[in-house]
Amino acid sequence: MKIKILTIVFFSTLILKLYSKEIEDDNSYIIISLAQDPSFGFYPFINGGFQIAENKFFTYYGIFWTQDALAGNQGGIGLLTEFGIGLNFSFLDGNLNINPSLGLGNCKFQSGGARYVIGDNIVPAIYFNIITGQINHTIGFIYWKGLRREELIDKYRDQIQYFYNLWYQINKNIDLGLYYDHFLLKEEDKYINSINTIYHWIGPSIKFKTKSIAELWFSCGFDLYQYTNGLENPSIKDFYKLVFSLKF
Repeated sequence: MKIKILTIVFFSTLILKLYSKEIEDDNSYIIISLAQDPSFGFYPFINGGFQIAENKFFTYYGIFWTQDALAGNQGGIGLLTEFGIGLNFSFLDGNLNINPSLGLGNCKFQSGGARYVIGDNIVPAIYFNIITGQINHTIGFIYWKGLRREELIDKYRDQIQYFYNLWYQINKNIDLGLYYDHFLLKEEDKYINSINTIYHWIGPSIKFKTKSIAELWFSCGFDLYQYTNGLENPSIKDFYKLVFSLKF
């Protein structure tokens, strides 16, 4: 375990050392967001970055997972925190951006539930942002991989998410879009080793913006959970998601 943590620290330092250069303009930014949906609950998150070379940004993020179930229903004690870094590569005059990242989660949700640990999971991810005229596409793939295996009080878990967010700019203040999101959970204990869909959402979105400083977007639609898991008598359920962001 110590070797894995030291490896992450080493590569983080190496990235900064290799790519850090004097940039005449301050192109740093930070975005503070508040989000809520019926699966992840309420989760504030922060992401930011600063330029380290031409068409390259060092990026970072942090998520405050507030859902009590992740901590074992202890009244908010030991809630999961996630922190990560990455690199954003920009192409085609900024119309194509690719941002691989690596995060580290701290709690006990994926490591067996015995105790709160550093490195409950490791989180490789990659995001693509594509702009074509008035249309903006965002695609993301995230893998919350259980990093430690403590005493098996609960279950060992892995989590997988991929999503697609499309926006069409109506004017400078309003975007209309489509949101697609699929989240899967792999669980393992002494008796089972299974992977199942937790939610499978698709629906329309609307976003209100003010001079690229603040935005509020809302999405709602259908959860295809029962269809995806092949359950009997499937019925379409609802989902909803609200996100507010401030950029500095």
